[in-house]
Amino acid sequence: MKKMFILFMLALTVSTQACHGQNRYVEPVKGPFTKNDTLFFYRQLYVVDHDTCVSACYLERNRSSESYKRYMNAFELDLKRGKNAYEFYYKSLKKIYPKPFVKHDLRGLPQEWLPLNSYKKQYYLDGMSYGFKLFSDSLFIENFMDGPLPHVIKSIERKSDSMYVITCLPGKEDKGNYVLTIHLINKAKGIAVWKEQKLNTDNKPSYRLMVTKEGATGFDLIDYITFEEVEGLTYDNIDYEALIKEKSNH
Repeated sequence: MKKMFILFMLALTVSTQACHGQNRYVEPVKGPFTKNDTLFFYRQLYVVDHDTCVSACYLERNRSSESYKRYMNAFELDLKRGKNAYEFYYKSLKKIYPKPFVKHDLRGLPQEWLPLNSYKKQYYLDGMSYGFKLFSDSLFIENFMDGPLPHVIKSIERKSDSMYVITCLPGKEDKGNYVLTIHLINKAKGIAVWKEQKLNTDNKPSYRLMVTKEGATGFDLIDYITFEEVEGLTYDNIDYEALIKEKSNH
C-alpha cells in the first residue's frame, strides 16, 4: 500500500508543473458544460496555493472578442512573423523562374481563405488551425507552422459559377504541377471543398473544407486556453466527394 502511494505521488509530481514552479493538483477534465455563458468542451484546473491556472477548449461566439479578432487577422500576423521563411521560398522560386511572374485575372475567385471544421455536423473555425490560404494575381500562398509557402500560379480557370481550377508551377522539390480545384458548395456562406493534387506523383488527392474570410465571420470559433498543451477536438470524417456531388446535382 505504501509503495502504491509513493508511486502515485511520484507520478503526480512528474506529470504536473506549477504555475510558479511548485507542485499542483489537476482537477479532472469536465465538459461539455456552460459556465458564465461560455460553452466549454473541456477544462482542466491547475491549482497552486491560492492561484488557479486553466487549460481549456471552449466556444467563442463573440465576434468582437480579442481571440476572435486575433484569429481572423492571424494570416497577416503570420506573414510578418514568417517573413524570413517566405523570402527564402520566394527566392528559391525566382531561381527557377527568373522572369517576372505572369499576372492573372482571378475571375471572381476570393483571395483569402480559412480552414473550416465539422464537429457533430456543425461547422466551426478552429484556433489551432494554421492552414490559411491566400491568392494574389501571380502567387498562391499557403501558411504552415514553418511559415508562408508561395506557389507560382500558371493558370486560373473558372469552370462554372461554383468551380475553379488553379494550376501552379512546380517548386524546387516538386515533380510536376500542383493543381487545386475549388468547389463552392455554399456560395452564400463562402464554403468550399478544396481538392489538391501534385501531378506526376503517386500521392492521392487531398481534400479540405475551407471558407472565405468574408464568410468566416458567420461561424463560431473553437478556441483554446493553453496553460499547458491541450488536445484539439476529434472532428467529423467528411465524405468530400459526396459534398461535391450533392452540390453539382442542385
